[in-house]
Amino acid sequence: MKIIDMHTHIFPPEIISQRVEIAQDEPWFGELYSSPKAKMVDAEQLLASMAQAGIAHSITFGFPFVNLSLRQVCNDYVLENAAESADQLLPFVLVSPKDENLVDEMRHLAERGAQGFGELMPHGQGFGLNDPATDLLIATAQALNKPVMIHINELFGHNYAGKSGPGPKAALLLAERHPQARLVFAHWGGGLVYYETMPEVQAALQNVYYDSAALLYLYDDRAFRIGLELARERLLFGTDYPLIGQERFVQHVQRLGLDETDLNAFMCLNAARLLNIPLEEET
Repeated sequence: MKIIDMHTHIFPPEIISQRVEIAQDEPWFGELYSSPKAKMVDAEQLLASMAQAGIAHSITFGFPFVNLSLRQVCNDYVLENAAESADQLLPFVLVSPKDENLVDEMRHLAERGAQGFGELMPHGQGFGLNDPATDLLIATAQALNKPVMIHINELFGHNYAGKSGPGPKAALLLAERHPQARLVFAHWGGGLVYYETMPEVQAALQNVYYDSAALLYLYDDRAFRIGLELARERLLFGTDYPLIGQERFVQHVQRLGLDETDLNAFMCLNAARLLNIPLEEET
């Protein structure tokens, strides 16, 4: 079975080396990365982690800085390293609804090989999911046939760095406005997947996927089984590496005793279908 990690972050070395200075001008980045204990990795480190964990492909992206120039540095780095990785790295790119030339930039990034857009962080980037410009971003991605990944937070439980921003209700309303768009709500959609026990909610979310980024810090192991019961074909394995080690997360999931069909869908097939990754070479 191939393993596809839907959610990883990498940084250009120059951003890693300047984290303290950048944190002074980028409050959201500073909240998450100003501490030297907050791990930041480059593309080479991600590839080494994948080899150790047995991961075939990783969707990867930089950080959604408010500063457009910093985002462009991240996008260039991700696209260039993905192009050199023999499809091991699959690039998502960073945009903001507040960008002046949003549509042209999204088209340009798609032409350069972007597989999707994200991870967008509404609170950190200063936009709302109900903003008209956000609707334009989603509609443009849909026209380009690219998915959009959005950071969604759970509203309950313990506090941690970065816990703020839109929750499940705002995510649901966005999906209802764009029923044909392919949306990936990170972090289990802040628990939105569990509201799919309500028939009208499940009907509104048929094109919505959820990734498991950072799930080991948020829920107990029932989260996987209940999620698979509700949205088996739309759950995506994502680690949030380097926040959580890829090998650790893979081993944790493998110990859950999931049905083989569920495990294969979650770890591989759903992401492959979302991103049109060929799997013919599997034996």
